[in-house]
This record gives sequence, C-alpha cells and structure tokens, in this order.
Amino acid sequence: NLGGDFVLVSRLGWGIAGAAWATALSQLAAMALLLGVLARRGLLSPEPPPPPPTEAAALPPRPPRLATVRAILGFVPFVFVMAIKVSMHNLCAATAASLGGAPAAAHTALMAVAWLCFTFGDVGSSLAQAFLPAFASEEHPPPAAAAATAEEGSAAADGRSPLVQFVYPRRPSPPEAAPRTSFDMAAAWPTLRQLLRCTATISTVVVGLAATLLTAGAGQISSDPAVREQMRAVLPLMAATLSTHGTAITLEGVLLAQKDFAGLAATYTAVGLSCAALLALVRRSGAGLLGVWGVYVWYCLLRVVLFAGRGFGWRALKPTPQAAEAAPALG
Repeated sequence: NLGGDFVLVSRLGWGIAGAAWATALSQLAAMALLLGVLARRGLLSPEPPPPPPTEAAALPPRPPRLATVRAILGFVPFVFVMAIKVSMHNLCAATAASLGGAPAAAHTALMAVAWLCFTFGDVGSSLAQAFLPAFASEEHPPPAAAAATAEEGSAAADGRSPLVQFVYPRRPSPPEAAPRTSFDMAAAWPTLRQLLRCTATISTVVVGLAATLLTAGAGQISSDPAVREQMRAVLPLMAATLSTHGTAITLEGVLLAQKDFAGLAATYTAVGLSCAALLALVRRSGAGLLGVWGVYVWYCLLRVVLFAGRGFGWRALKPTPQAAEAAPALG
C-alpha cells in the first residue's frame, strides 16, 4: 500500500484516485499471498471422490442438515460484530464531515494515523486466540446413544418376539446435546496477564508514535494551521483511545477463545447503540471534533469494562490440573 501510494500519488500524480488504486491492489496482493499459502498446504485441492458403493454396502446416511445450518449460523455473530465496528467508524466519519472545514480535514488525518496504530493494537486479539484455547475444554453430556444401546440390550434379553417388537416399537433416542465449552480462567490468568502486559507495552509505543506524528510531523500531514490546531486539540483524546484499544481487543480475544459468541454479540449491541446515541448528541450539542473523539474513548472503555465483566466474572471456573499442565509458555 505504501509503495503504491509513493508511485501512483507522489510520482504519477494520480491524487486520491492513486491512493484508492494502491489500497485495492494491496488487498488483491494480500489475497493472492494467502491463497498461495493455502494451495501449498493442500487446502484448495478438491476432495477425492468417494469409492463406488458395493452391493453389500448400506445406503449412505442422510446429510446432517441441522448441523450444516448451525455451522452456517455460527458465522452470524462475526458478521454482526464487524457490522457494528464498521458502522461505528462510518458514523464518526460522517459526524466529523458534517462539521466541515478544518475539523473534517483534521479527522481524516487523525484517522490515517489511528489506523496505523490500531494495526499494532490488534495483535492482542491474535495472541489471545493463539495461547488461550489451551484452557478451554468441551463438556459432553451423557450420550443418548449409550442409553439406547443399553435399552436395546435389555429388550433383547427379554426375548421379545419380532411381532411384539413390530407392534410396540422402541422410541428413537433423543439427539445428543451440543457440547458445552468451559474455560479455566484461574489457570489461564498467568498467561492472560502476560498478554495484557504485552498489549500495554504495544499501546505505550503506539501512543508515542501517534504523538510524534501529530506534533513533530504535523507540518508534513497538513499545511493548514487550522487543521493542525484541531489535531493538537484532539491528541489527548486520541492518546486515550489508543491506550485502551489494545486492551479491549485482547479481552475480545478472550471471549473468542472461550467461544462466547453470544456474549460478544451482546456486548457489541450495547456498544453500538450507546455510541450511536452519543454521536447524535454530539451533532446536536455542537461538541465538535472533541465530541467525536470522546465517543471513541467511550467506545474503547466500554468494551474493556464489558469484556472484562463477561470474561472474568460469571464465566470463570475453578482451575483444573489438566488445564494447568496444558498452559503454554509465553515469552
């Protein structure tokens, strides 16, 4: 993306169209690289056709339609969360654009720096999803099939005749309940504490980076004094946003490791509704660009509080020796 900006914007003078082309081409390059990795691992090769059935083979079982529907619906929380995030940023951008002039231009510059810093903070979610699933386990309910097998054995022992079995057929066993995911928060806490320390270090670095770019490098970002003044005024709120963004994303990764998709969707519902209400208040109150970035601070702080309450509160279970032995070493 940076290379495309340098060539298309700086050298060829395509302006904003060059920046758009650079972004689009960088996304296509990323897709091609990822497809290459999947191809080398054999994940894009078609599955071999099944062997032809023999005469003695039984009819193939019916496809588990309910399981397929559940698998598809499992992606709904992720789509919903992404929709809330995108809507949040778009609403903030629209509110800043409605201010016009220097505030709108300053918000564009601030977001360019913020997106660069957000990328580093997002590492926390990846680390949480890499190290914390070792502390999750699935609790399977007593299988109904075993009970049905025992019932069939006892019925066969009764010596029921085929006629009696035909007149009084056995009831089909109920479907097995889905396994429940439990998470050993007490055993995971040392690892999670190291993740939060790592996230805090990253947040400190990105806050320093943003402050440097928006003060010492402000003249390279904009030549308009009014725009630079707006950026300097918003810098403390931007620093507060960046200092809490990494923690929020790391705690979001905790919920993903716990497979608490319902909690994730409920949290972002509350976050999205509250931010939309606050942005409407910013428009009416005339709080300006400071109000917009105040909503960003609220957006990050509320996620930290709700994710921490959900992940550390009622979902924390007692430690188990198995999870403690499976604790991965970090750092």
